Amino acid sequence: MLLGILSPFMKKIVDEESSFPSPSVKTKLNKAIGKYKLLSIGQKWKDHMEDIKFALADLLIARGQERDYREALGIYNSLITKTRDSVLKGRSFIGKAELAIMGIAKMSVDEAIKLCKEGCKLLKGDLRDFFAAKGTAVEAELLMKKSGTKNIKEASKLFDRLIGKKNANPYFRGRAMVGKAELILYFGLDTLSKGVALCEEALKIFVDRPLDYFAVKGKIIEAETLSRRGSSSDLQKAENILKKVIAVSSAHKDLQSRAKLVLAEISKKEKAKALFEEVLQQEDIDPYLIEKAKFVKESLKNRAN
Repeated sequence: MLLGILSPFMKKIVDEESSFPSPSVKTKLNKAIGKYKLLSIGQKWKDHMEDIKFALADLLIARGQERDYREALGIYNSLITKTRDSVLKGRSFIGKAELAIMGIAKMSVDEAIKLCKEGCKLLKGDLRDFFAAKGTAVEAELLMKKSGTKNIKEASKLFDRLIGKKNANPYFRGRAMVGKAELILYFGLDTLSKGVALCEEALKIFVDRPLDYFAVKGKIIEAETLSRRGSSSDLQKAENILKKVIAVSSAHKDLQSRAKLVLAEISKKEKAKALFEEVLQQEDIDPYLIEKAKFVKESLKNRAN
């Protein structure tokens, strides 16, 4: 899904989980979650309970199931209400704001942006800090979601801050590159070649996380940018990228549908029709994608082939 990355501290905790034979990351996460759930109900660690509960939320977000997100949201809400630790409060603000992007935390985009700003302020805005970098990326993504010229310009500035900060967390720099490339594609903030280069750089960062939401999104943005640039080699490369995305059944369904729509736009008429129908029959995807499929399918009537 959208999230799924551990903070450096919790990554170390998970990496230290061991069993035989060599356990998968998921197995390590499950063991660590079980351990922290036991710690969270024990009296022995009551003086460290807030840290334990935040760590548990971090682990749940990384495992990435919907029930995990909802449990993590409950922890964030509790910490926001009760903790006197400004760092934990700031981190919880940012965690809750990220959950708002996918609709788990029910709030307006403006409310989520405010949480990001407050969280980053409490963390002193230092982009070397994992959670401050996360808050900056999330705020920019929320501004994109809100749209409007002023918001798009502000999102672009935030992405540029992260991209330019070489010692910021690589994952969030990669997210910023994908976000900036998307702004270039839709709002013409730079050349299409710059957008392609940003996607390629982001995908190097995500090389060990090929199914991460933003890794897949980066591939789609790259393909769509190549198709817009439009040389025969660009179109061939875009088609190959999109086919690979569509072939991965575990990819996020909204991203798969988006990949089908982009592929449809550069495919011959009959193939395009089939792709549009697949998207229109898909359940529980972003309504925007359904509307786009209907609009572009209608425009096919004027295409020769």
